[in-house]
Amino acid sequence: YDEELRNPAWVAYRLEYNPGGQTAERPHGFDTDTRTRSRVEHSDYTNTGYDRGHMAPNYALGVVFGAEAQTETFLMSNIVPQLPDLNRGPWKDFEQTVAREYLERCEEIWVITGPLYSEPAKRLASGVAVPVAFFKILVDVIPGGSARALALVMPQKVGDEGLDEFLVSIDD
Repeated sequence: YDEELRNPAWVAYRLEYNPGGQTAERPHGFDTDTRTRSRVEHSDYTNTGYDRGHMAPNYALGVVFGAEAQTETFLMSNIVPQLPDLNRGPWKDFEQTVAREYLERCEEIWVITGPLYSEPAKRLASGVAVPVAFFKILVDVIPGGSARALALVMPQKVGDEGLDEFLVSIDD
């Protein structure tokens, strides 16, 4: 967690294929994470034009680990400002593709996700920094010790690009 930017610096999680896994009902709001000094609140995003974008996705964690894990994704320490077109569009679509399709084929995937900023970072009135883009790295560990990986960088402002337009090297 980055206290200065008031956002998660990055998240990492491991998903395992869970046939028949279900998500619970989404909570009605987001809770302040009292483990952080910045204490970002649900209301810090109200009327800003930004969604409360999950870095560790509630859908995938709910399907794989159950209702308690899904609820834990609704802490504000897991949330960053995302424009609605990204959050409800290609970002959500990719997260659900990972959870529904990639995971079934790969059986286990490690995911690393985080925000990227310009210098100086734009901020909401509450002081929460607004990323200019987001990265997501998937790693599939193959039996025998090898691995394959996929990396994406998605800007806040998206159009009708396909996912292949966001592919980058892990170094990038």
